[in-house]
Amino acid sequence: MNLNAIHDIYKFNKDAGLLNSTYDALLEKSMIVEEALEPLDFTELANVFDIPGASPKTMARRIIGLTKPADVQPVDRLDSAIDQLVLSFGECFKQGLSVTETMNALQIVATANLTKLSVGTDKQGKQMKPTNFIPPEEQLQVILNNIKGN
Repeated sequence: MNLNAIHDIYKFNKDAGLLNSTYDALLEKSMIVEEALEPLDFTELANVFDIPGASPKTMARRIIGLTKPADVQPVDRLDSAIDQLVLSFGECFKQGLSVTETMNALQIVATANLTKLSVGTDKQGKQMKPTNFIPPEEQLQVILNNIKGN
């Protein structure tokens, strides 16, 4: 299996300075919640929080902001991170992607993320996108178009 995407993800985290900082459970989980919200219509939830028109990022930060870090052992954090990978890969497979197509999609996103390194992070530590950022969706759509039945 080609692990270039994994190496590029490591490079992104290292070069962005994310590996030099203390582990921040709230920041890490807010980014996971943000990604989970992106394909959903969360208008009702935004209204409950009285922030109509909120972005996934704003909504995730609000949700996670209402929590506090739990006293979790490093092994439990690792288990949670690996479970997220299992769920994410499973979601790709459920969409009909093969292992190779999934790894190709991962490489596309990892490569796009590396282009963000020229910008820096927001005040919460999330990597920002440059003005000339080319989103990976068009290339990902090519993979989806090649799946039998799509």
